[in-house]
Amino acid sequence: MRTRLRGLKGRVGITVSPVRPDRVWAIIDAELGKKGWTVVDASAGGVEEVAAAGQLALWLSGSKALFDEHQPIFKAMGKSILHVGELGNAKLVKNAMAMLAAVQTSVPTVSAVILPVMSVQPSR
Repeated sequence: MRTRLRGLKGRVGITVSPVRPDRVWAIIDAELGKKGWTVVDASAGGVEEVAAAGQLALWLSGSKALFDEHQPIFKAMGKSILHVGELGNAKLVKNAMAMLAAVQTSVPTVSAVILPVMSVQPSR
């Protein structure tokens, strides 16, 4: 579906896909840039219900001017919207956040296994 928003100019692509940053650059260089498109790279965090409610966490990279100009689109998609620098960074930030979440869930689990082995018993 194509929608034209009032006040927005030019041909802008917003990619919200799991494509690696180097592929984002390759697509722009090989295809879109030659046709006058500008791209904002986005990564989103949240489950399906969060997306349906327009409450995603969004990390966007690329031109800060495009980021600012297209706020109505981003605000319709998410509640936490952050510009993270040059094109491709959005994917890197999302991956870093996923790694942080993995560490946060694994440390308590590992601790619960290791502490009893080391004769540390919780008191109740």
